[in-house]
Amino acid sequence: MQREIEYAKDIIVGVRHEGRWAWYVSPIEYWFLDYRKWGALFGESGAEADNAQSRFDITVVDHRTAAQFLDHMKSYQASTGELRRLLQERRSEAPDEYVEYLPSLLVDFDRRTVKSSYYEPVYPEQYVPDGWSGTYETFLEEVPPTDQYWK
Repeated sequence: MQREIEYAKDIIVGVRHEGRWAWYVSPIEYWFLDYRKWGALFGESGAEADNAQSRFDITVVDHRTAAQFLDHMKSYQASTGELRRLLQERRSEAPDEYVEYLPSLLVDFDRRTVKSSYYEPVYPEQYVPDGWSGTYETFLEEVPPTDQYWK
C-alpha cells in the first residue's frame, strides 16, 4: 500500500463482500460503480468506454462483477493495522488535519448499497448500479469493531 493519502484524490473505502470486510485506499474514480451513469454526467460520447478501460474494462461494478473488480484492486488493499499506523503518523504531524485518513465510502456488495461521507463536491453514491441504493450518510458504526482503526 502507498504511504501517503493524497487529499481529494485518494479515499479510504470499506468493502463488504461475501460476508468479509476489507479496506482499500485508491483513487476515487474507481468507486463510481456505474461508469455509464458517471460518463453521462460529462455528456461525452465514449466516456463510458474510456473510463471502463481505466478500470479493468468493467463498466458496471456490482454484485456480479465484484469478485473480478476486487481481484484487480488487490494492490490497493490495506490492513486495519496499516491504516491505524498511517492515521497515528498523520495525527502526530498535523493534529487537526487528518480527515483524509478517515473512511469516506462504504460499498456493501452483499446488501447492494453505497454509503458516502465524502466531503468534496463529488458524489460516488449517485452513480450506483441499477437496483442499488446510494446515500450520503455516516456509516462508521457499521464498520466491524475490530476494523475501526480510528478509535
